[in-house]
Amino acid sequence: LFPASEKAADIVHAFGDLLRDREVPQLFNAPVTGIAVVRDGFLLSTKAFTIAARKVLVATGGLSFPKTGSVGDGQDFARALGHRIEPCRAGLTGFATRVTRIARYEEGRARVRVGGEVVCDYRGEVEFERKGVTGAAVYNCQRWVARHLGARDAFTLELQFGGEKLNLESPVARPLKECIVTVGGVAREDVDPQTMMSRKVPGLYFAGEVLDIDGPTGGYNLSLAFATARLAVASALKALRGE
Repeated sequence: LFPASEKAADIVHAFGDLLRDREVPQLFNAPVTGIAVVRDGFLLSTKAFTIAARKVLVATGGLSFPKTGSVGDGQDFARALGHRIEPCRAGLTGFATRVTRIARYEEGRARVRVGGEVVCDYRGEVEFERKGVTGAAVYNCQRWVARHLGARDAFTLELQFGGEKLNLESPVARPLKECIVTVGGVAREDVDPQTMMSRKVPGLYFAGEVLDIDGPTGGYNLSLAFATARLAVASALKALRGE
């Protein structure tokens, strides 16, 4: 679901209003520099002060769009506390290739072949931009490649659009800083899916894209972020209450 305005900023403002109305304290311009385990919980450090906490939820996102502040801090914290980090790579991004047109086809199709066999097949938008080929169908195929193939594995990207066909041999994905979602992150095996609490450090929780979880385009990654965060907070509150 999207707001009527189709502006993401309106969603940010809505959540901000909810936090304000519930009098939830917020600290800005004070990035956490480290998380230490202490006897009664945790100690979070910043350049200016420290915060003691009994429970900590790490929800710092992946490495996509670093200008938003999502630069891999959470993965670094997790690694320092003994968690395994799956290599981070671009997901749901286009392929960099030379194009001879600037066009958008809403009813397109993209498929990936490996050794002649179709391994993924998506219908949806196929777009040709100055930087290469994009669109929902292409995004989903690129994510499959990032998730299932190695950097040196050969594949063919087959595109169908407006009655035309185009085959691209092992095209290169657009960079991580431009992708919609990050593939990789805190290993799922290190987190209890029933509570989102770390199996390595009791009282430490993870949610969202900091984890090695991702899905196709279409709202699935937002759903993953919201669902894991809701579960993590509910689990932490239950533990604090001794339930």
